[in-house]
Amino acid sequence: MTTDPLVSTDWLAAHINDSNVKILDASFKLPGVLPLPKDDYLAAHLPGAVFFDVDAVSDHSNPLPHMYPSAEQFGRDIGNLGIANSDTVVLYDAGGWVAAPRAWWMFLAFGHGNVRILNGGLKKWRAEGRAIESGEVKPKPASFKASYDPKRVRSMQQLIANVESRAEQVIDARAAERFEGR
Repeated sequence: MTTDPLVSTDWLAAHINDSNVKILDASFKLPGVLPLPKDDYLAAHLPGAVFFDVDAVSDHSNPLPHMYPSAEQFGRDIGNLGIANSDTVVLYDAGGWVAAPRAWWMFLAFGHGNVRILNGGLKKWRAEGRAIESGEVKPKPASFKASYDPKRVRSMQQLIANVESRAEQVIDARAAERFEGR
């Protein structure tokens, strides 16, 4: 396995039935955009893929959306998706958003380095005529121990301090319209 954060559709097709390769559909849409990502997943997803719901795998005590959960909750939620620490996790999304890379970073922040993103996502997989499934995949729960690495996440206070210090480069990966508030 490579350390490249991306895997090709050819690689995944060759390893899709490996018992230690777990596939997650991490698709996300802004609130109010329909159909819901879960409904899209139920209609069509990669064989064996489980839905990664960023709203469910978040800190529910925080009023802000999608905030990182505790390591304990992340471990429990990811274990319930059938993923163990020894597994290779392959994430994809339906495209048009940075959902799979965001989930990839979450896995890294919680100590799981064996995580990859499917290059081209669901759109490329389908364009190549590869198999898809519908309906929900119910994984067998596994044990996943998460350990939070605070060096991979910045607080609002750290971002504000960085405005003055300029010690780190900040990149906003949102689409131009969203970045500009349109």
